[in-house]
Formats: sequence, C-alpha cells, structure tokens
Amino acid sequence: MKNKFPLMKKLLSGRQPASELSAPKLEEFFKSCNVSRVLDYVSERTPFESIEGSELGDKKLCLICKTPRSGSTYLCSLLTDNNIADTWDHFRWAQGDIERDIEAYDAKSFEDYFLGKVNEKSGADGLFVTTISFEQFVPLYFSGIFDRYLKDATFVMLTRRDVLSQAISLYIAHQSGYFHTSVSSPDNKAKIQDVPYDAQKILDQTNMILNMQNDWEKVFVAEGISPLRINYEEISGDPATSLERILAHAGVTGHGPFSFQTKVKRVSTERNSLMKDQFLRDMTARVV
Repeated sequence: MKNKFPLMKKLLSGRQPASELSAPKLEEFFKSCNVSRVLDYVSERTPFESIEGSELGDKKLCLICKTPRSGSTYLCSLLTDNNIADTWDHFRWAQGDIERDIEAYDAKSFEDYFLGKVNEKSGADGLFVTTISFEQFVPLYFSGIFDRYLKDATFVMLTRRDVLSQAISLYIAHQSGYFHTSVSSPDNKAKIQDVPYDAQKILDQTNMILNMQNDWEKVFVAEGISPLRINYEEISGDPATSLERILAHAGVTGHGPFSFQTKVKRVSTERNSLMKDQFLRDMTARVV
C-alpha cells in the first residue's frame, strides 16, 4: 500500500503496524471492505497529513457502529426528531459526498474535514452523534483521527438479531433501489414485489453482514472498546428505553419525554417473509 499511512494502528495480526502490512494482508484481515481502495480514494481527495490536534472543548462524540439494514435510519430519525442530535451518516465519502464536504468546510486536510463535521453537527449540549459503517470508519481509524479524537468517544454497536431477514432486506433494497421512505413520500412498495428470489445473492449479503460485524469486533478488541450493544428489535419494540440507554451510555442527560412519530416508515412487505421462507426451505433441502 505504498506505506502511505504512517499513523496506522497496530492490528491484532501479530500486532504488526498496519503501515508495514501489504494491501492483500489488510484485505485478508478485514473481510467486509477493500481497505486499501477506501484509503486511496479518501486520501486522494483530502490529504492524510500528520494530525495536529485541536481541542474539542466539552463536546461528546458518539459513534453508532452499524451494519446495513440494522435500523440505523429509524434510530437516526428518533435522535434527530427528538432534538437530541442531528444524526446521520456524517462521514459518507462515496458518490461525491466527501468532495462536497471538503468544499463546504474549505478543508485542507482530512483532519479539517473531520473537525468541520463535528463542529457543524454537534448539538447545543455539545453532543455529536453519527451512524457509521465499517467502510466509513476505516479512514478515521487509519488516518490517526481515531487516536487523537475518538479514544474517549462513546461507541454503540447496532445489529439485528435476525440476520437472515436483514440480508433479505438488503438484497431487496439493492435490487429495487428502494432503501428508505418517509411518511410524506409516495408508497413505492410495488417495486419490491418485482424483485426475483435469488438464494445465492441472499447468502452473499448474509456473509457480508457477518463479515462486517466481525470486522467491528476486531477493532473493539484491538482498542479495548466496550460498546453499548443494541439491536433493531429492541429499538422497534421499545424505542424509549433504547434512547435512554444510548444517552446514559454517552453521559447525556436532560432529554425527554420522547416522541416516536418519526419521518420514516417501514419498507418491509410480505415479499420479505416469503423470500425468507423459501430460503430456509432451500437451505434445508441442501443438507438433507
């Protein structure tokens, strides 16, 4: 990887400095994303200079580590609509997002970009919350931002108990282009009905989700992080308790009572359940 990242953390694999690991070794270690591609893409747009270090004052940073279709959009809506924090995937770097942010913050380095996000999106009480996929976390970790600014951050691990349903939801979303919907938008669920059943693609999505969960766990172990663990089923079943747990973990008080009339609505239909039943029949038939 051309040794471009001198501030990379030591990894679990023999505790070698990541800057001494080749790209193939990094890809073998982290299964859910092409680490070298992510780092090259981001660093070409905003340099990974040595981290100078600025004071964040009384800001509290909370990272909600997620896998796709784990309920992060609903959780973002709960946090944002209750004026707890302007919560979203603040470190999206693909599809022109990072270029727009660099221009908006006049960022000369990746650190400028990071600080621009934190300063803009922090709430009145100094709370900054972002949901973040593993691919979005990679530049923060390997650039040195994690060491300088995120060692004392609050981490929440958001998952879904029913990984198969999560994988089917992800497969359908990719095939239909129908990822999220708001209460005011037209109902496009008809798109879901046209998605063909494909057992192999559902299995591929299942493996991707499990690999990403495992990648997060490697970072937690390597860095001694004990995240608050919460899942989609808990949030949808008892959103009040879920919010209270997250806020307590972040050390934030003074919020509530909460409203649960959010701007998003469920995308899942009977088609999801039918695919799940078919997939389970197919997998059973393979092993009989």
